[in-house]
Amino acid sequence: MKNIHTRTRRVHLVAGLILAGLFIASGIYLRFLFSKETGAIDIAHHMLYRANHVYLLTAALVNLLFIANLKPPVIRWQYLLQRLASAAVLVASILVVWAFVTEPQQMTLHRPITISSMLTLASGVLVLLLVNLKSNN
Repeated sequence: MKNIHTRTRRVHLVAGLILAGLFIASGIYLRFLFSKETGAIDIAHHMLYRANHVYLLTAALVNLLFIANLKPPVIRWQYLLQRLASAAVLVASILVVWAFVTEPQQMTLHRPITISSMLTLASGVLVLLLVNLKSNN
């Protein structure tokens, strides 16, 4: 289990760093897209992009914080729940990128990928919190 624990930490480190890089790159892209020289599009469109831009940062930080809060499991159920939480955070990270790329162009407040990504991310965090609270008792 120790080998898997180390691998899980490494995967979240890489995911967090990639997402942080995507956050910076998307910020540069948005700066260019909404600059005065390129003829900025309307504020509503800008806000849709900006919200998803911030969600990229959220997913990056959750992945990096996941590393600090991932403790070696003592019992099997802790191991299984940690794996579930890890999978949820990683799936949510993919969904956040997908949402940034696809949803703002649709110009609608109905954003099912964004909602799914944030709920999945929150679920992963809550499951890890539950495991850590139970392991401290």
